[in-house]
Amino acid sequence: MSEENYVSEALASEVINKDRPNNLIRSVFTDDMLKALHYLAMRVDIEDNNDKAEMIRMIVPPEFEELGTGTNRIAFLYNNLVFKIALDRRGYVDNLSEFKRSAELPMYLAKTYETNYLINVAEYV
Repeated sequence: MSEENYVSEALASEVINKDRPNNLIRSVFTDDMLKALHYLAMRVDIEDNNDKAEMIRMIVPPEFEELGTGTNRIAFLYNNLVFKIALDRRGYVDNLSEFKRSAELPMYLAKTYETNYLINVAEYV
C-alpha cells in the first residue's frame, strides 16, 4: 500500500469515527455524506476547488445557507452555526489549525466547537 493511500484511509477512518464525540457534526451529516465529502476533498483529479464546491453544494442538506468559499474550504450557515468543509488536504490542516487556535485566542477568533478535520463547527459572528 502506498503512503498516500494509507494517509487517505487513516483520514477517512478519523472523519467517520463514531467513537469521537462530534455531536454537532454527527447530528447533521450521515456516514454516507461524510464519506462522499471526504472522497471529494481527497480527489486530486479535480484541480479546481470551485468544481469541488459545486459538488459539495449538492451533498449538504438544503437548509444550509452558503456563506462563501475560500481557497481550501467552503462555509455554510445552519442553525446559527458555521460549518466549514474542507475542499482539499490543505483544508483539513486549516480546520485543525483553526480549532486549536480558537481556544488559544478567544478574544480574536470565533470559537470553534468541534472538528473532525473534514468539517469545523464554529460560532457565527
